[in-house]
Formats: sequence, C-alpha cells, structure tokens
Amino acid sequence: MTTPAARPRFADVAEQNLDAVHRYLCHLVGDRHLADDLTSATFERALRDWKRFDPGRGRASVWLIEVARRVALDHFRKDGRRRAREQRYSSGGPEAVPGPGEQGGFSGDLRAALGRLSRAER
Repeated sequence: MTTPAARPRFADVAEQNLDAVHRYLCHLVGDRHLADDLTSATFERALRDWKRFDPGRGRASVWLIEVARRVALDHFRKDGRRRAREQRYSSGGPEAVPGPGEQGGFSGDLRAALGRLSRAER
C-alpha cells in the first residue's frame, strides 16, 4: 500500500517557485512589468485554488506554471475583447446606430433620444 503524497504548505511552495513562475511569465508575455502583475495574479489565484491541488497527481511547481498559463491566457482574452470593443466604438462600424438626422426607420422621438447618447452609449 502506498502512502499519499504529503501536502506541502502553500507559503513554502510559493517561496520556492516565485522566481520560476515570474521567469515563465516574462518569457510568455515579453514584458517584465506585465509579468510582475500576472505573477501577483497567479499567486492570488493559486492561493484561492490551493485546496484543489492534489500532490498525488503531480508536483506543485508544475501546477503553479499551469495556473500562470491560465492567468496569462485570461489576460490576453480580456485584453483582446477590450481592444475589439474600443475599435468598434472608435470606428463607428456597422454596429453604429443612425443619428437623429439619418434615415434608419426609427421614429422621430427615438432618433432624438439616440442623438442625445454619446457614440459609446449608442
């Protein structure tokens, strides 16, 4: 009968792996300042999810690198959505609502109300 792997303390794992996680994120994102922020976010998420770590399934260092990868991917997805949203608003693309003086099949009252909104609100 094998004994289950002992669960390490989070503080010990964090201290032992801080530099490796930061180096990984620096390499992944290519920006030291962003990597600093993502490293903090990684350890914050890892602490919240520490109860899910199973030492019988693998090393804590590997688990932390996976957490860091997910944090970085979440950042890139969020940043991509933000950039796309800003691009749509700044270009007045196809989602733009016709203004009060434009034809669009809207009633005069609705066109007037839309005209009082900013471009971003429309």
